[in-house]
Amino acid sequence: MTFLELSSLSEALSAIQVSSASARFTTKAIFPLRDVYCLRCDQLAQRKITRNSNPNGNAGRPYYICPKCPRKDRFVTWDDSRGVHECNPLCKCGSASRQDRAGVDGERKGWGFWTCARGKCGYWSELRNGLTWAEMDANPNAPGSVLFLPDLL
Repeated sequence: MTFLELSSLSEALSAIQVSSASARFTTKAIFPLRDVYCLRCDQLAQRKITRNSNPNGNAGRPYYICPKCPRKDRFVTWDDSRGVHECNPLCKCGSASRQDRAGVDGERKGWGFWTCARGKCGYWSELRNGLTWAEMDANPNAPGSVLFLPDLL
């Protein structure tokens, strides 16, 4: 291999890194969200900030809730890029999903799941590969069809 080939390889790697960084920026640039609606009742959601005493490690994070739905169904989506990465499974919107963690009150406390980063399409998967349970039923031998602990948070 000549110096010229190495230089070209180096330039190619740099271009890939720049392209990857641009993709990350584009993915994260969707925040803050605008005009967020509840998927259950189509009510315009309200933006809130989590309390500093939040036990799930989410202190100070912006999020949206539905003002009309019952308390257990109010959460719509986070309003930040935490857990959003271009390599995440695509949601039904065709965008990168958000990796999140089940909170202290859930039966799967601490386990990971994927959800629509914008709160628009209802995508939700608790499998490492991002398949929904219905998709996994259609493809039961798909690699990565296991529960997982989140690693992007």
